Amino acid sequence: MKFFKIKTNTLETCKYINGKPRIITICILLAMGLMTCIFGLKTSPDSFAYIDGAKNILHYHSYNYDANGLPITLFPPGYSIIIASLFSIFGYYVYPLILLNTTIFIVLIFKYIKYNNYANNYLFFSVLCILTNILISNYSMILSETIFIPLFLIWFNISIRQNNNVKYKFLILFLEILMISTRYASILLIFSFYTIQFYYIIRTPNKINYKFQKVLQTFWIPAISLLFFVLLRKIISNGGPQHHFVIGSGKYNILEYPIQLIKDIGTTILGQASSFQLEQRGLLFLISCVMIIAIRKFVKITIDTFTFNFILISILVTIIFLSNVWVDDSMNGRYLVWLWITLLYRAKFEIRKNEAYTKIFFICIILTQLINLNYFNYKAVKSNFAIQNTVTEKNKINFSNQIPQNTSLKVGIYYTDSTNFGTLSNNGNGKLLLTSPCYLWNLIQKNDTNQRPQSKTLD
Repeated sequence: MKFFKIKTNTLETCKYINGKPRIITICILLAMGLMTCIFGLKTSPDSFAYIDGAKNILHYHSYNYDANGLPITLFPPGYSIIIASLFSIFGYYVYPLILLNTTIFIVLIFKYIKYNNYANNYLFFSVLCILTNILISNYSMILSETIFIPLFLIWFNISIRQNNNVKYKFLILFLEILMISTRYASILLIFSFYTIQFYYIIRTPNKINYKFQKVLQTFWIPAISLLFFVLLRKIISNGGPQHHFVIGSGKYNILEYPIQLIKDIGTTILGQASSFQLEQRGLLFLISCVMIIAIRKFVKITIDTFTFNFILISILVTIIFLSNVWVDDSMNGRYLVWLWITLLYRAKFEIRKNEAYTKIFFICIILTQLINLNYFNYKAVKSNFAIQNTVTEKNKINFSNQIPQNTSLKVGIYYTDSTNFGTLSNNGNGKLLLTSPCYLWNLIQKNDTNQRPQSKTLD
């Protein structure tokens, strides 16, 4: 019994959703997912590179942090430019980001439903719940993945058609440039895709001249994308710190990768809330093994050959070139979110045997996924009200990791010699005002020869 069934043709379009019970259930699931982000968006230290970059692109025409005006060297400016365009229309508020995230989230969910409307309700809602949790974990935050995910899906689905039309070629190139401008790690996926395509061209029984011509017709696109990647990193970093793409960056025991893979699969099926409790008790690996065995028994996964090879090669390339993948950031982290997106949008799932214990298995998945959604909703609502009440009482508090929906973003560079968490204060108009934090990398080092690094000008 194979875990995957590989087929050579691409996936067929399924019939669009119908039936009131499904529509009602989907609306409830969407509402639960949206509740996580409508009260505000969560942040990580990376988020403030994007936020500060956007504010300063618009205000100072430079790509730098608020704290000490240091240039942003670790992240490409694409996502910040998109945020800046929203700020130019709506002002320096968080709600346009919430609107952007929720809109893309809804579109992605309905696109999935349109092409993957499985006949079995238990299977349909199990997969949809898993996808909802994966997406909302990204769309409840201020991260470049919110733009990267739809760009990646569009690029992959167009590229895999291998249309020789010149307009399609330039569209693919344009999408690759957008992906790189949003996330540098996109170059690894682009490299993996064309590696497989090159293999397919070479193994055809055609003459060498035809193969050579085919390579020339295809590989000018990744060549330009690679050139753009190198030049963009050189311009943005300007000698500053940057993420390194070096062969052999992974420094882990080789056994850690399959162990983490098994745990990540279990976490995705069960939801992060339940998995966290299992990990605390040392049971996550065991339960994850049981879940994988159960999926193999109950579910047949069909995927086209090219996509299957792309997933395998991309995982290998990502592990080889990125030092904080896999154990530090895992499949549920930023660098491998594309993996779940590719698998869920490109694969087709079928129930092997429609029996009572099969239904029980899927009901358990649905329940754990709903528990996960409700847990994050509870945390989002609780955090929002706690922030609002505390700011009302104290007028100013240290920022944690969630920006409430009624927050405006303070504009302007400030200078400091110490790190801080950022502050939320009451601006007196029923809104909160957020001052960006200062992290260790925002401080000017004492051994720097230059008194203050120059900002990146984006005129």
